[in-house]
Amino acid sequence: MRIGIGGGIGPFRAGISTRGIGVGVGPLSAGTGWRSHRRRSRRGRTSSSGAALPFLGWVLIATGLYLLVAWPWLLGSWVAVQLGAGPDSSTRNIVGWTFEITVAVLLLVLWQRSAARGARRRAQEAAALAAAQHAAALREQADRKNALRALVARAETYPDGEQTGHGTASRLLASFIGVDLVEPRVIARGGPKAQTRIDTGTLEITTTEVTFQGATKFRQWRWKDVVRIEPGADFLLLPVRNRTTISGAAPSGTDRDALTGALYWGHALSRGEDPGAVVAELKAELASQDDTGSIDGSTEPVC
Repeated sequence: MRIGIGGGIGPFRAGISTRGIGVGVGPLSAGTGWRSHRRRSRRGRTSSSGAALPFLGWVLIATGLYLLVAWPWLLGSWVAVQLGAGPDSSTRNIVGWTFEITVAVLLLVLWQRSAARGARRRAQEAAALAAAQHAAALREQADRKNALRALVARAETYPDGEQTGHGTASRLLASFIGVDLVEPRVIARGGPKAQTRIDTGTLEITTTEVTFQGATKFRQWRWKDVVRIEPGADFLLLPVRNRTTISGAAPSGTDRDALTGALYWGHALSRGEDPGAVVAELKAELASQDDTGSIDGSTEPVC
């Protein structure tokens, strides 16, 4: 017994049954059939085999791909035949290829417009990101200038600094929050040690010492024992006599210049040097930033 289903939309027709499959467009049609063989069931009865199903799947895939590419030509040739052109006439082929080329050109135009819109959108997003990064850099530079300007104002009024609890002769020069403590740590097993941020807290610079108070760590560097101030990639080290571990501080981006200047200022005062030279250096750095207005990420000391 043959069982099947079929239908059509416009010039396109298709059908499938237990005997085979067929497709058609306008006056054109194609079909194929398959044989079924029998196999024994467990109860000894026979049933139809599905051995032809893989072949049917490949036929459907090939037919779908063909229709996907050729449907404009098939539609154009069908329209030409409906308007009176012969099945084998050149008019039918010309109309079919006209439809095919027109659809291809339209698809190409749509793809180009979509690509252009995507490129414009990516360019706008990149411009917006660059503008946001530039604005953030300007804000950071303004904060750096304000911190350095406050340090210059404080240095100009010295020795009217605040008394600290670190000794009767100790005066607070500057205090910075959000500073990281850096110390050498082994990053990889068996590898060399590298300066690593291990805690975050408050750094106080006085005329006699530098102290760090973090969440878990406390460090103290007395100026009389500090050998020098050693700038690093994004931190400042304070080597101390008779101490093998060299530690230091890593300021935030906005406090970098001010903290560097405050350290050199305190170090100069502890050695009895004229603080006026340090103040002059701070003023020169501030004036250069005001004149150039450049945005840079330099970590070089200002003094």
